[in-house]
Amino acid sequence: MEIRQNKFKSKSILRLFLILFCLFLVCIFWLFREKTKEARAGEEDNVMGWGWSENFGWFSGNCSNLGLCPDDPPPPYNYGLNIEEDGRILGFLWAEHIGWVQFGDLTGMPSPGQATYDKVTGRVTGWAKVLSLGDDGWLKLRGPAVPVGVGPYRECLDCEDVRDEEGTLIDVICRICFKSELYGGSGNICSNCSGCTRGVENTCASCTDCDAYGVAIDRETGRIVGWGWNGNADPAVGVGWLNFSPRNGGLGLMAPWLETQYGEIYAREGVRSPSAFVEILGKYNATYCISTTGAITHFTSKEGCLRTPFESFDFPKTSNIYTNVFSKIDLAGILAGKYGQKIDIASEADIPNLLGGKVYFRDGDLTVSDKTFFNGVGSQNGAGLIVVKGNLTIQGILSYQDASVTNLKNLASVGWLVIDDGSNTKGNIYINSMVERVVGAFYAEGEVKTGTTGDRRTDKPLTVRGLILAKKFIFERLWQSAQRGSEQVIYDGRVLANTPPGMADLVKALPVWREAAP
Repeated sequence: MEIRQNKFKSKSILRLFLILFCLFLVCIFWLFREKTKEARAGEEDNVMGWGWSENFGWFSGNCSNLGLCPDDPPPPYNYGLNIEEDGRILGFLWAEHIGWVQFGDLTGMPSPGQATYDKVTGRVTGWAKVLSLGDDGWLKLRGPAVPVGVGPYRECLDCEDVRDEEGTLIDVICRICFKSELYGGSGNICSNCSGCTRGVENTCASCTDCDAYGVAIDRETGRIVGWGWNGNADPAVGVGWLNFSPRNGGLGLMAPWLETQYGEIYAREGVRSPSAFVEILGKYNATYCISTTGAITHFTSKEGCLRTPFESFDFPKTSNIYTNVFSKIDLAGILAGKYGQKIDIASEADIPNLLGGKVYFRDGDLTVSDKTFFNGVGSQNGAGLIVVKGNLTIQGILSYQDASVTNLKNLASVGWLVIDDGSNTKGNIYINSMVERVVGAFYAEGEVKTGTTGDRRTDKPLTVRGLILAKKFIFERLWQSAQRGSEQVIYDGRVLANTPPGMADLVKALPVWREAAP
């Protein structure tokens, strides 16, 4: 989700589509992310990467940069830098040749004191300290104000389009610019810039205020940019300029995160993320409400709707005949052909691209690779239900045909019903770490695992177009971006437009949204 989407206007709609994650049923949604112990600091701290000083070389922002985070040491050895929800910057940088640079929990700081990030302006103020230098170690993060001067301003960041009511572009504004393009942005750092032009290097014609140097956070990318200064009368003492955004490194706000669009999240026993990354950059985990009986930690709603404590509901499973307070999955009727012809399959080769309103049943595990589901024509039904009594493994991209239809019954719409075989070990959905896109309305009686290579540099983002209902979710992707979630679930409405066979009772439980007159 683009950070600027909150500027888009909408008509008076009671609501746009609906619940994403547990939609109509209610799921037990334990949210956690499995990582190796070596990445523990990455879980606790939301800054990754490297800074650079000509005098002392590289400064590491997180022990996981080198894979050297010990299990349970005293601080600061399991180190990292963290930007809190209130903007305070706490923690440590490490440089081999000069040691620790501490942010926060310092005494005797010069004015204005604590290093702090301003979410409105994007600027950082305050001080850090190079501990080995004692009283000579103060690192200033914002220089004195200087005259604005004359543009153009270079390496402009955190930009957005300004449009009139008809959608015509009238200006481009950027929150942060530098006076010079050298070193990826240097010289005076300026704020509130306008008359900007996008390009390989964004430039702006004017800015309202400038400082001699300083540090800022680019909310579009999560990068920490700019320069801090530690110097003394004796030029041989001090770090000198510390570049937070060197071209071959750079510090930034990074953490894997879950993003859902046009939907809600229900979690029976609480929902949490280990990092405040999403709040800091103004992103959202859900478009509408987040509801749980437990605590909500580092999860955000675009509408600001956080409901806790909320009602607790049973998950539909074998022991309650796939029924809960909302609705029922009539598994017996589905397998008896009540909702559409049932076809037994041995492998994915038996599943056609045009589902034809039928139910495809696999009594055992099923692996699917690349597959595109086609729209029907004439009287052909594009919907279908795939029932797996075992585990479903997704090894390739699942997609819908990109074509319009004149009859909603022709619209491709696939449902996936993955159930246990009585062993209490099945009913799981496993997604290969190389898969980037899947589609459908997914139900897993067990767990959903999104897959990972184990390395954020080789992991890929995952987009699910549809909805997911499961007893348990394990979001494993380590891919990181400030632009979109590591896992992104986008509710596309097909389950309503052309309901897969056997899912109609579930759809009845959905609320009905109507557009109000303007």
